Amino acid sequence: MPRTRFVLTAAAVTLSYALAGCSALMFDWSHQTPPPPSPQTLQFQSEPSGADVRTVQGQTCQTPCSLALPVENQAVMFAKNGFLPQTVQISVEQPPPEHSFFAKRPPPALVPNAVKVVLLMAPPPPPFVQPQQPAQPPRPPVPPPPRETIPWFPS
Repeated sequence: MPRTRFVLTAAAVTLSYALAGCSALMFDWSHQTPPPPSPQTLQFQSEPSGADVRTVQGQTCQTPCSLALPVENQAVMFAKNGFLPQTVQISVEQPPPEHSFFAKRPPPALVPNAVKVVLLMAPPPPPFVQPQQPAQPPRPPVPPPPRETIPWFPS
């Protein structure tokens, strides 16, 4: 009888450790957050080429070019001398969910990729006009000083 009790106790202890381990694994698995997606490379093109591209993170390049950007909604600005600047919104597109429980979901993607813009020529600056001095109101005439008579000959 003592041997049976020992075997049952050992089995109960082993089973409780096994269940505790599984529950700990299930607890950690259910509260674990997925890692952030890795940066994605985005292509930039402009017409005319040679435009400066600037991201909100401060990355820059000249078209045609590519940059590795974080996967988040953001704005990208294009600028070139003689042309109007242009801003393009980049958004994150979530892939459709898979119907299989074991299928790995593909990472989100930046849209559009490639980013293409056509820059419009800037209008010429207005001609420079020399500012005129404001007209001053006319001054009232100054009366002449009183005349003194100077004798030519002493009297």
